[in-house]
Amino acid sequence: MQAGREEDVRAIIAQLDSFAALSGGVEDNEAYLAAFSDDAVILPPDRPALRGKRAMRAFYDEAFRAATSVRVIYRDPAVEIDGALAVRMYTASVRIILRGSNREEVMHIKYLDVLKKQANGDWQISAHMWSNNEHPPKEPLPD
Repeated sequence: MQAGREEDVRAIIAQLDSFAALSGGVEDNEAYLAAFSDDAVILPPDRPALRGKRAMRAFYDEAFRAATSVRVIYRDPAVEIDGALAVRMYTASVRIILRGSNREEVMHIKYLDVLKKQANGDWQISAHMWSNNEHPPKEPLPD
């Protein structure tokens, strides 16, 4: 792997580490959203696509207000780079305590990000999608 490419891969993976260091509260949204381009799109499961930081901020504010605690552990990042575009695939365990509850919920999620390299060398997320990574029940398919 070329030295420049290795640095880019490290920077793209380090971005996940910076996300994991956030406390999971509404106050973290600005730090999190700084990693996205202004016209980024997120594709949440079972919801319409959301484009732009205003829509993304509203989505994440709502999600974080519903929880008293959110912790994320990222795993297995894989990065493919082609010029100024990169694809990052990874999984995570997300631990959430919902407001009004003492029970911790654990979700296993898979993610896919498309990133663009900026003129200053930073990588910004232009598309972000995720879905549940739980194993489906082993039920026979209907005939």
